[in-house]
Amino acid sequence: MINLALTSINLIIGVAVAIWAALQLVQKKKSSMQRTIALLYFLMAYVLFYYWSFRSGVIYLAPRLIYSDLPVAFAIGPSAYLYVARLLGIHERFTKSMFLHFIPALLAVCALAAYHLFSGGSMAFFLAHRPAYPVYNDPFILAFDILSDLWVVLYLLAAAIRVFVFGRSTMPAQNNKLVLISVLLLAVSLSYLGVLYAHIVDDKGLLIVSSVVNGALIVSCFLFSHRNPEVTQSVIRDGRKAGSLPANVDVAGVIGRMMEMIENEKVYRDPEITIQSLSNSLEISAYHLSLILNEKMRMNFRSFINRYRLEEAKRLLTHEPEKSIIEVAFAVGFNSKTAFNTLFSREAGVTPREYRKTFLKK
Repeated sequence: MINLALTSINLIIGVAVAIWAALQLVQKKKSSMQRTIALLYFLMAYVLFYYWSFRSGVIYLAPRLIYSDLPVAFAIGPSAYLYVARLLGIHERFTKSMFLHFIPALLAVCALAAYHLFSGGSMAFFLAHRPAYPVYNDPFILAFDILSDLWVVLYLLAAAIRVFVFGRSTMPAQNNKLVLISVLLLAVSLSYLGVLYAHIVDDKGLLIVSSVVNGALIVSCFLFSHRNPEVTQSVIRDGRKAGSLPANVDVAGVIGRMMEMIENEKVYRDPEITIQSLSNSLEISAYHLSLILNEKMRMNFRSFINRYRLEEAKRLLTHEPEKSIIEVAFAVGFNSKTAFNTLFSREAGVTPREYRKTFLKK
């Protein structure tokens, strides 16, 4: 029962991660960073789906996919390292030298195809016994599995060390977030060691627990990325202690264009607006925009957007009484009445309904 519950959690996390990856690709203005994030999360989601497919029996509808997690594992490590390289400004475009990191994954695909082609006994075993977990009793597959997991661990460790070292040269606030990224990368690498050990000792319970922990860490990475896009979804090489903003950033010009978009285009009405999408429109990095908002306007991005949403909400509440509270909330960019009521009450000291009643009594 516990294993079944954990397997279901695997599926739920896999679906959530895959949706998050897809959302990176449906945006109108996709950056190379978003494509890299999507690749990494799709690969991780596949591994989670893979373990769920065994427990549910779905894998036997396409038995050629058995052991397909191994080539994917060879791609996860380089993808994570590529993400970190882009995050730190080491590589902004995919180069031929970076392609070399993915050659082992391509070779793994070829090796697995050859194995399935010439090792009919292994396929017959799975179809006859239909085990609920991957079985690594073949010496070649076991060695293949150990190598793939170690490949992931080594790349994740290298990525974690690189982020940690880089973070030491940044401003304190930035350093704290980069340290957390390195800790998350380290934790994911340890979860892969748990998967590796479970395969070696053939411990099915440990395998499920390790994969669920791995999924939970992936969700933690997602949540952290969602809350800190200026750190996790844009190049941050200019965040060194030597200077907050590089001299070539026209701060006054950026603020002027931003205020024009706020006041004339009413971009805050878009419920999907993010610091990344706004920075793309302003043609600067999300990190630089975050610095401008914090240093020049003394607020973070979310507070900045909500300030203008609430200002317009107050106007609509008092000058358009025919609109319902939820209509006002949606009109100014909130995607739920609860979020609108909570924020409005915190900022105004009264609920939107009470605010409207007070005004209309005057």
